[in-house]
Amino acid sequence: MYRLFALPRFHDEERTAAGPVYAAAWICLLAALLAGPLAASLQPERFGPYLLAAAAVALASLVAIVVILHRSLRRALRRERELDSLGRMAGRIAHDFNNLLTIVIGCSDALLTRLPPGDPMQDDLQAIREAGERFAALTGRLATVSGKQPAQPRTRDLNAIVSGAKLLLEGLLGTDIELAIALDSEPSWVMADAAQIQQILTNLALNARQAIPGRGKLTIETSNAGGDPAGSVRLTVRDTGKGIPEDVLPHLFEPFVTTGRAAGAGLGLAEVYGIVKQNGGNIAASICPGRGAAFAIHLPRVPPPAAPTDAGAAKPPADAAAWEGCAVLIVDDEPAVRKLIRQALAPHGCAILEAGGGEEALEAAAVYEGKIGIAIVDFVLPGLNGFDLALQLERNSPALKTLYVSSAVASVGMASLLRHAPERVLLKPFTADQVVARVLALVQDRA
Repeated sequence: MYRLFALPRFHDEERTAAGPVYAAAWICLLAALLAGPLAASLQPERFGPYLLAAAAVALASLVAIVVILHRSLRRALRRERELDSLGRMAGRIAHDFNNLLTIVIGCSDALLTRLPPGDPMQDDLQAIREAGERFAALTGRLATVSGKQPAQPRTRDLNAIVSGAKLLLEGLLGTDIELAIALDSEPSWVMADAAQIQQILTNLALNARQAIPGRGKLTIETSNAGGDPAGSVRLTVRDTGKGIPEDVLPHLFEPFVTTGRAAGAGLGLAEVYGIVKQNGGNIAASICPGRGAAFAIHLPRVPPPAAPTDAGAAKPPADAAAWEGCAVLIVDDEPAVRKLIRQALAPHGCAILEAGGGEEALEAAAVYEGKIGIAIVDFVLPGLNGFDLALQLERNSPALKTLYVSSAVASVGMASLLRHAPERVLLKPFTADQVVARVLALVQDRA
């Protein structure tokens, strides 16, 4: 019943005109349905005129309601298409940026290994590499906003994720809204995707920015103590905005429900709810004193990681026997990325084949006289995509193992691989050591 009578989401400039018309149409419709038969029963001799008048008013009201709902739905559909186009464009930009950053970071590492100790160029190259890593983090946020960032749930410190998002949130809030962050004194370990947690913070910050008319404050807190349920980590986001109407609170996380705070696409809080549930948590909203709003998120607490999970943290051990007789096929549409991978694998003595696309890779594999043991395939390729290419290669050579490289462009296949076989996925930008470590693991797995 609430959804039937709920006012559609109009833009601010349309709300003043369309809102009263929509409400008046419903009142006239209900009045006609009730008053017409009642008047006809009181004066049966005029039953026909009364009923005809009531039907005319009801029909006119119904037409007005349908027209307003039709316009609202068309506007929502157009807004969704615009958001989808923006997301696709942002995802493509993130893909291209990550290709370039792979080259920048990889070439910096290669030059750093060639310089003698104490060379004055080391500081400059290290600065270039650090700038590349910082830009990679920004690109990851761009992919997060676009919805094209593959989920990578790992054991992470929630405090570190919140701290890492501070600059992004300050940029979103502007200078009129103060950002206050209060973190628990102990690490808050959760099993989650850092990009998804940043997406939660981004959506709630945008919601708060629209709710605060002038100057205000957004507070983000983490806590390991006093969680409900027990054994959880609490993330609280509180603002000093206009608050949320009490009648909206039960429906707050439904798609296209207006909070009364601002007009928008209507998917921000629904997306937050979906991410929290996907990570095994709960979220609740409440009205703060002074008509602000607070969102309390509880995520399951997990034990701290026993050891670093970064495969590229240390150089892999050399194993000449494992590499012997193993040919590697590199498939990427970016020549510089193929060169980086080739230079990383060349010292290990394996035969290397290269291709810039799916069809070219199939031709190279068909004419190669030896056996290809490993295929390093970019997930996004012109023409035949990386997943279909790997299926054909593995069908022709059942012993072949595939390592997928991706530039944070999500798909059903990539999401499934990250969930069930994360060791077979390497996200760009990556380093030469990371490539060698992943390939060596696949080579040893074949032995």
